Amino acid sequence: MKIVLISLTLLASSWFGIQRYYGELGHWLYEKGEATEAWLYGFERTQVDIGEMALSLYVHSNPSKPVIVMLHGFSADKMVWLRFARHLTEQYQILIPDLAGHGDSPYQTEWDYSVPAQSERVQQLLDAMQLQAVHLISNSMGGFISADSAIRYPQRTLSLALVNPTGVGSPEPSRMQQLLAAGRNPFLIKNRQ
Repeated sequence: MKIVLISLTLLASSWFGIQRYYGELGHWLYEKGEATEAWLYGFERTQVDIGEMALSLYVHSNPSKPVIVMLHGFSADKMVWLRFARHLTEQYQILIPDLAGHGDSPYQTEWDYSVPAQSERVQQLLDAMQLQAVHLISNSMGGFISADSAIRYPQRTLSLALVNPTGVGSPEPSRMQQLLAAGRNPFLIKNRQ
């Protein structure tokens, strides 16, 4: 009976300990899983100084090949592209940055996070890496940034692949557009539930 009570006590204390550190444990597991997956696919995590900040990114170096830059959407990070990008590594050099204010790239309240500002940061990344022209593959907000970048810097854009890009109007407002117009953003998480 004492063994059962001791076991239940240990189990209960373990459970409450896990609950207490649930977020930290989940974050740690996510980071380790991401790092392992990136390593398996041949990606290296690095930072590139673009002046006002250092952007965090995954790089699959293939110097003699054309370059693809992959941009994530709002509230996402560089991790979203790894499983897709791994299929392109033999034919391309791949860069997957965390846009400013996302993932491991810094956030400062006084910085500008508009599409033109993020587009300019992508150009600063290309400058810092001494890249003249690239293919852009992007999703959601990243698609808006890529389209803006292609319009403003056509000489640096070899091609665009936009997956469900934002910034394109629709004849009837979507549920998301209605929520945003009402001042509610479903992507902003305020509590664990």
